[in-house]
Amino acid sequence: FPVTILNTEAKEWNMKEMNEERNKSATKVEHYGDILFMLNASDEALRYWKEAAKLGEPSELLKRKIQDKKYYE
Repeated sequence: FPVTILNTEAKEWNMKEMNEERNKSATKVEHYGDILFMLNASDEALRYWKEAAKLGEPSELLKRKIQDKKYYE
């Protein structure tokens, strides 16, 4: 499958998870931001990365994503 299709499916699955407050975690929110970035939705990705940072102690990698507004693995 092309990466775009897989990312789109991942986005849909993660959106369902994100809508259930009890399933929300900093890691899941960060990963959702990663998916959005890969789908060229960088502004929305940044919003989710910032939300992830508020939900838990942000890693240095997450801080870097937010600062640079860029995806890093």
